[in-house]
Amino acid sequence: MKNVYKFFQFPNGSVIPLIPKCGLTSTNSAIFKQLIKGGNFNHKLLRPAYKHDNKPALAPIRDAVERFKSAVYQVNRGDQSITIDEILDGLEAETYRNQHFQSQTDILKGCEGCESVKLYRFPEDFQQMLTDGGLEPLSEHRNKSTDKPELTEEQETRVRALYADDITLRATLDTHVTLTQKFK
Repeated sequence: MKNVYKFFQFPNGSVIPLIPKCGLTSTNSAIFKQLIKGGNFNHKLLRPAYKHDNKPALAPIRDAVERFKSAVYQVNRGDQSITIDEILDGLEAETYRNQHFQSQTDILKGCEGCESVKLYRFPEDFQQMLTDGGLEPLSEHRNKSTDKPELTEEQETRVRALYADDITLRATLDTHVTLTQKFK
């Protein structure tokens, strides 16, 4: 499966890679709010682009286990029902593909060529990321998942194995709060 990376274009010239279950709805809401307030309504800013134009990137990074549970909730919101074990089996066998389960570190590969990539803990530093992107902070986080499933110890072990790189990246952020990386 070919990876297709998308980016929100922030008013200040930076971009944010679209990382599912890391504040996408809130990011879109903050951009919309800023455009309405400024009277400069540009629909292009609301539609993610398929390129980053070598701009600086800002990226929210979420705890991998919490993100996985939120993704399970997301894919089971409609008529579809897939168990946690079915998802894990498919992810491990590389037969189940859903954008909500793509690793954050894989998505960040789309930032190759960006001037820089500044990482933020999600949700803790999300408001700061918006501010750094030239947007006003939101009064509330949008689209919060409810009824996220509980994982068994075995399921959590499997999730941790699948997302080991994401866990390592988040642990680094928990130590350094924000981190700027070069992808050149």
